Amino acid sequence: MLINIYKCRGIELQPRDSNGKSDPFCILQFGKKKPINDKENYIARNLNPLFGRVFEMDCVLPRDADLLIQVFDYDMIGANEIIGETKIDLESRMLSR
Repeated sequence: MLINIYKCRGIELQPRDSNGKSDPFCILQFGKKKPINDKENYIARNLNPLFGRVFEMDCVLPRDADLLIQVFDYDMIGANEIIGETKIDLESRMLSR
């Protein structure tokens, strides 16, 4: 099954940089499939980013039912820091009203 994932925006993200801001980007992953890393499209110095991106991902329900979305702060030097994450059970969403 091909799924379109609309990554819209972040609201009041936690600051991770010394300037009181973050440079957010997302990583998306279904189950144990290879994640999609959108690091090259990070949004500089923003706690309310408007991502405005669409991703097509292939999944098999119920095996790949969980979509993991992680938001990271991009850092040019050192490791990128996680801001937050969520898991969405797509099978439950598709079968519910």
